[in-house]
Amino acid sequence: MEEADEDKTIEDSDGWEELGYENSPLIRRRGETPDDSPAGDVRDQTPNAESSATGEIKKKRECPDLPEWLQILLEGAEVPLDTNVPIDSVPEWLDKEKIRRGRQFAVENVFGLVYAEMLSLAILFSLRGSLEPLIYTRKSSTPFTSYQRYLRTVLRVCSWYHSDPWESGSEAQRQMAEVRSLHAVVAKKMNTASPQEISSQVTLEGRLLQCPMTRSIRLDFEDSGIGRAPEGCPFAELSSLSRKSEQGVVYINQMDLSVTQFGFMGLVVMHPKKFGMHSSTEEDLESFVHLWRALGKLLGIEDRYNFCSGTLEETRARCSELIERWVKPNLLEVNEEWEHMYRCLVAGIRYYVPGNTFAVSLSYLCDVLKIPMPRLYAAMGWREKLLFLVHKLIFRFFMRFDRVRRYYNKMLSVALKGARNASLEHLQRLQENDYLYLMAVLNAMWK
Repeated sequence: MEEADEDKTIEDSDGWEELGYENSPLIRRRGETPDDSPAGDVRDQTPNAESSATGEIKKKRECPDLPEWLQILLEGAEVPLDTNVPIDSVPEWLDKEKIRRGRQFAVENVFGLVYAEMLSLAILFSLRGSLEPLIYTRKSSTPFTSYQRYLRTVLRVCSWYHSDPWESGSEAQRQMAEVRSLHAVVAKKMNTASPQEISSQVTLEGRLLQCPMTRSIRLDFEDSGIGRAPEGCPFAELSSLSRKSEQGVVYINQMDLSVTQFGFMGLVVMHPKKFGMHSSTEEDLESFVHLWRALGKLLGIEDRYNFCSGTLEETRARCSELIERWVKPNLLEVNEEWEHMYRCLVAGIRYYVPGNTFAVSLSYLCDVLKIPMPRLYAAMGWREKLLFLVHKLIFRFFMRFDRVRRYYNKMLSVALKGARNASLEHLQRLQENDYLYLMAVLNAMWK
C-alpha cells in the first residue's frame, strides 16, 4: 500500500460546499429510529427456507458456460451480508492516495455521478434482490417517500466523497455506520420472516399503481433484439421479477450487494463521457473504482464478491458481462411494480432537482445501453423529446467545458441544501402531493 498524507477533506474546486448534515431532520442518527434494534450477526440467522430447498437451488446454480466472475457472484447469492467488518477497518490493499484521488474525482463530477446513479436504479429495480427489500420497507412507493429515501441516500453517498470514511468521528463514518445498521436490521427481519410473511410484504399487489407504459416498454425491449436468458439460467431464477418462490432466498446477500455496488459506479466507468466526464483520465477512474472497492468492504461486501476488486479493465469487463448476460435479459421481465417504483423515484427527485421525467430518464439509460425504444419515444410529448435532447447536449457536449460542469455541480449542491433544510410546511405540501398523485392514478384508471 502506498504511503501518502491523508487529506481530511476534499478541496472544493467546483463550488461543492459542505452540506451541513448535522442539522438535517432527514438524516437519522443511530438510536433515533424504532428499527435500530441490535441486529446481531446476520450470518447466524436462519434463512427462511428448508435446507433441502437450498440444496436444490444450489444444484440449479451450476452454470459452467458463465464467465468466472458471474459464477463467483452466483455463489454470493447464498452468502449473507458481512456485519463483522469493523467500521474503521483499513484493509492491507487500501491505497490512501487512490482513495484521495477517487474522492476528488467524485466531488468534481458529482452531478454526472448522481444522474448515473439515478439511471442505474432502473436497472436495479429490474432485479428482485434489489426491488423486494425496497417494497418490504414501505418507504419508497410514493413520490414523497421516494423523495425522503433517495435524498438521504444522495446526502450519505456525498458525505463519503466529501469527508473521510476512515477518520474517526467524521460525518462520512457516521453515515457509513447508519447505513450498515439499517442494512443489518432489514436483513435480519427478512431472513427470519416466514416465506408467507415475505410473500405478502414484497409486493404492491392491491395498491394503486401508476404504470401506463409497462406493456409498451416490454414490447420495445422484446423488439430490440435482446436475447432471453437461457432455460434454467440460475441468475434469472434468482432475480427475475416473474419468479414467485421465496424458498431458499437469502436477502441482502453478497451477490445483491455487489450488483448494487455496480449501480454507484458501473455506468460511469463504462461510459464516462456520456455523463459529462470528458476530462477524466484512466487514473481518475481507476481511483474511483478503488474508492468503491473500499466503501464496499465497509458496507459488508467480502473481497471475493467485491465488484471493484480487480483492475479498471477487469471492472469494465465485469460491468459489460453483467449488463449483457444478466441485466438486459431481465429487462424483458419488467412489470407494473418496476414501472411504478421508478416513476415514484423520478417524481421524488424532481421535488429538489427538476428537469426530468420517467420517460426521459429511461430513454437516456436505454440510449447509453444501445437499446432502441421506439414506442417509448413515440409516447413522449414534444417537451419530453426536447428535454431528452437537452440532457444529451448537456452531458455530451456542454460539459466538455469545466465552467459548465462546475455550474451543474454547484446547482446540485444548492438543490441538496435547500431540500435538506426544507421547512415542515414545505414537507407537508410535498406530502400532500401524494394525494394528488393517487387521484391522478385513479383518474387514469377510470378513463
